Amino acid sequence: MKKRVLYGTDIDALPIALGTADFGAKVSREDAYYMMDRFVDLGGSIIDTALIYSDWIPGERSRSEKTIGAWLKKSGKRSEVIISTKGAHHDIENGNAPRLRREDILGDIEKSLTHLGCGVIDIYWLHRDCIDMEVGGIVETLDYIVRSGKARYCGVSNWTAARIAEANRFAEEHGLYPICASQIQYNIADNVPEVEDKTLVAMNDAEYGFYKQTKMPVFAFSAQAKGFFTKLDKMGAEELSKTSYAKYLTDRNKEIYNHLKEVSLDSGVSVNAAAVAELIRTSDFQVVPIAGCRTVEQLEDTMTAMNI
Repeated sequence: MKKRVLYGTDIDALPIALGTADFGAKVSREDAYYMMDRFVDLGGSIIDTALIYSDWIPGERSRSEKTIGAWLKKSGKRSEVIISTKGAHHDIENGNAPRLRREDILGDIEKSLTHLGCGVIDIYWLHRDCIDMEVGGIVETLDYIVRSGKARYCGVSNWTAARIAEANRFAEEHGLYPICASQIQYNIADNVPEVEDKTLVAMNDAEYGFYKQTKMPVFAFSAQAKGFFTKLDKMGAEELSKTSYAKYLTDRNKEIYNHLKEVSLDSGVSVNAAAVAELIRTSDFQVVPIAGCRTVEQLEDTMTAMNI
């Protein structure tokens, strides 16, 4: 599998992003450095993070961004990577109050630029939506971010297709930069289960139809179905957790597993890598799975998907 230009951008990269939610916390700074070095060695370039990553663990704030920023300074590899980060997440300490005012968004991107130690962010994402807010002001703020050189492109995370369509209509009507990409929960499993966090957006038929029509790239989180197919392959159905058994062990997903096993045996890669490759290969639009690995071994396994 070769690099490709993301539709609507000039970003040329392998279609796998390195997820870094645990960097600086569950993944030590030293291990994170090694993982990012190895990711680049394997041809990867998109590193995905967020202002709030690891903030759910007591201690320093924004550890993921700060870890990546320190690595960029130490390694000198800024020109070799695509930096993707998110801001304007709901206020998790204040009842998930929305934070999509202009001052919220601009304040967050300035923090991210400082943490990452870079002059421009390649893709800047709004981490959540608030459907009660008019979309026009939000789009105007994103347009300012691009025109002022703080980011090359802007995307949205956990926005519905309907809201993205509304935003991009506004952008077109007013000559503003559009939303270029979307991050939602998406994997090869038959049905993405209902999510407990109602601020998340998962792929469904309506969402899929929008991306198929517009060709907007999707950065897929939970791209490996919470490790379901890997666990099924290694442990068997009897050893699955009650949660995995209840949410994923359907007849259709058993069929998908059998197909992935065939791909695995034919290609010599793991079932996990086959699931990533199939997600990229079979979607009717560009998909960039976000691989949230905690070890270099997991990363190396996932990256073998590029060999299929």
